[in-house]
Amino acid sequence: MSRTRKAAAVSLSAAICASALVGGLAGVSYAQDDNGVAGESAPEIITQAREAFEKAPSMRVNIERTGVQKGDVTHTDLAMDREGNCKGTATFEGEGGFEIIKSGERLWFKPDAAWIKAQIPGKEGTEAADELAGKYLEGTTKDKDIREVAAVCDIGVYQEAVRDGVDAPLRKHGTTTVNGTHVVELTGREEGKQVTLDVATTGEPYPVRISTEGPGDEGETTAITYGEQVRPEAPPAADTVPWEN
Repeated sequence: MSRTRKAAAVSLSAAICASALVGGLAGVSYAQDDNGVAGESAPEIITQAREAFEKAPSMRVNIERTGVQKGDVTHTDLAMDREGNCKGTATFEGEGGFEIIKSGERLWFKPDAAWIKAQIPGKEGTEAADELAGKYLEGTTKDKDIREVAAVCDIGVYQEAVRDGVDAPLRKHGTTTVNGTHVVELTGREEGKQVTLDVATTGEPYPVRISTEGPGDEGETTAITYGEQVRPEAPPAADTVPWEN
């Protein structure tokens, strides 16, 4: 595996880990009847939110992070489903970003020049950036290294993060609306950070948003739209480079 492709795998693995630690979900795409969750205790609300999230057939994950160090994820916008389809982008503090497309077992990965140069310094990085300018690396998840890259599109990773990651001692803080969706709000503190969890009170009790603030200018918020059809389109053959090359 070339240094370019190895760097891609390593950095994407780091990206998914950072994304999974984020707890923010917003933007349920539809509203139905009151689901009764607002009348439950805080622990029960969290349990129902986790269960609903784990059953979601598809989602679009939009993560925004502030106060991060160079190389950390600052933004992701990824749509994915249980059928293995995915498309979206990710950017890193001071180090560019990439586009990723996945259709079943097939995957295309398009890093920009800044991202490549950040992973491969010096002349070699410049040459790699020139070689891959405007190109997608193409392969399938039958390749171990491709599977590492594809982890960023694994809906199960995000579901596991929500299942295991909402551990702050939260208390009910009343009801409000988030992006037009009625929610019950829970708040608390964990490791010096203010945590706010909003859960939809109509339709499925999806976690609508979890935001963390502090210390300093650090912050994380993730937006999720549920039920979106994910229809990735393969890039033109002329714009692709075989992964093994």
